[in-house]
Amino acid sequence: MRRLTWKRLLLAVGVIFLWNPLAVPAGYLAGQGINWGQVLPAGDGKGYVETLCTTCHSLGKALLTRRTEDEWLAVIGKMVGEMGAQLSEWEIEKIVSYLGEHWSPPQTGDLASQLQALDEGDGGEVDWAMLLPKDDAKAFVVLYCTSCHGLEIIVRSRKSQDAWYTTVTWMIDEFSAPIPERDIDPIVDYLSLHAGENNPITEVPMDLNLVPSHAFPRLGFLTERDIDRLLSQRSQRKFQSMEELRQELNLDEETIRLSRIYLQVR
Repeated sequence: MRRLTWKRLLLAVGVIFLWNPLAVPAGYLAGQGINWGQVLPAGDGKGYVETLCTTCHSLGKALLTRRTEDEWLAVIGKMVGEMGAQLSEWEIEKIVSYLGEHWSPPQTGDLASQLQALDEGDGGEVDWAMLLPKDDAKAFVVLYCTSCHGLEIIVRSRKSQDAWYTTVTWMIDEFSAPIPERDIDPIVDYLSLHAGENNPITEVPMDLNLVPSHAFPRLGFLTERDIDRLLSQRSQRKFQSMEELRQELNLDEETIRLSRIYLQVR
């Protein structure tokens, strides 16, 4: 990506471009039933798109249309200039670069093809950001920590608050992690709460029969009702297979597909 400058951004705000919605199945036109975290390809910038773009609107609203990199820049520039979106130049560059690489026509194929691939069981990569609970400080963790490494090492950690403080400040001092001083305490508090010494997620996929009950709410595709029924069944006898889980909970195909990514029966 060309080096982003504010001059370029301001010029892009005035760019007139065509919105070219793709032909997609009727059931998907409003983003019905789509897990956009699974649709979005893995890559540098995905966390920014998922975290920052959704502060104002759903991902489906944005991603039912593909655009070139310059068009994405114009869209985001309009959101900053006219709608007051709070994005730094560095964040804009990350988002535009990611969308320009993965969500532009025609190199990456159309949305309908990706949705069909998901229906056929592809796209089985772990979405580590999903396993971090929603909280005001989640955005800080995704933004700052992924500037140096992936989220897996965080999701699977078990550290005390003091240990997390040491880790975060070490990242700043030794690796120039771009974390403002004001955000250190919120990040440490968040990490010690969700990746503390009682963190239930130490491996993925997790053992369906052994994983602590408080790990299941991290799986956003399981409803409270699903979790209650799962725990009730597990208290009586162990699950013998993922197919048994599907039958006992009457899970739809998308939910069981995701379950097979994050859960297993040993």
